[in-house]
Amino acid sequence: MTERDKEVLNMQLTLIPIFSKAWNKSYSELADILKKYDVLSYIDVCYEKFNSTGK
Repeated sequence: MTERDKEVLNMQLTLIPIFSKAWNKSYSELADILKKYDVLSYIDVCYEKFNSTGK
């Protein structure tokens, strides 16, 4: 796993509880949404832009 992969994973894991709270969804419901819309892949592709904006 590259350093970038570790940073992307950290961002994904950081965003999951934020999404859950913001959307008032359980982790199970959130997993379905993230999978349906391929959100985690999108975070990977756009990592550099996301990372430059902070939380």
